[in-house]
Amino acid sequence: MTQPTLAAPVRHGSSSFRTLLLATIVSLGGVTLAHGQGYVGASISGDIARTGSASGGLNPGSGEALSFSLRAGAPMTSRVGVEFEFARPSIIERDQTPDVLPLDAALASDLAALGIPITRYTVHSEQRNTTMNVALTAAQAISPRLSVVYVGGVTFGRIERTIRYSFTPAPIFPLPDAKGVSYDTGPLVGVDVRLGLTDHVQVVPGIRLMGIANGWLVRPAVGLAWRF
Repeated sequence: MTQPTLAAPVRHGSSSFRTLLLATIVSLGGVTLAHGQGYVGASISGDIARTGSASGGLNPGSGEALSFSLRAGAPMTSRVGVEFEFARPSIIERDQTPDVLPLDAALASDLAALGIPITRYTVHSEQRNTTMNVALTAAQAISPRLSVVYVGGVTFGRIERTIRYSFTPAPIFPLPDAKGVSYDTGPLVGVDVRLGLTDHVQVVPGIRLMGIANGWLVRPAVGLAWRF
């Protein structure tokens, strides 16, 4: 009974991620039709992720990555709207040499007696923080073509992680890579500046701060939006 219970959240989380994506798109479409105006856009950003330390001082999720995102939004009132964003970043890679050997003293001593002294090891980690954000927006008009938009909502994250150990000297039987996928939910805040180039095209620089598993993520971005 215990094994199926442990495996179920991963499959359910993946299904929920896709279901929420579809439901949000349908909801935005309904709001847009009701109010007759909305926008879609794409942006490029630089992710800055920082996570807490694990055993031995490891923090494999920390680093920087290039990210690409798609957005869709619709007004609810003249100033308040709803926005959906899906972002797919590149992989954050990190190499660390911890100070603490992940072997107990007795095992390390036995290996040394057999002529296999483990003097050093390196941890190579790869992590991708895919996010889906659902937020409310509040616009403040500065001029007919310039506005500041405040963003607040929830981020749904899918974290893919691979950890690889390299020992010196190399053991006869190396450890297999540790791979996993996790899902988490966190707060999201941000601010955008929307500058109209034409009646339909806008340049949208902005920044997002969101909570991820065991840390936070800053995502400054610049993109283009099409109003319709």
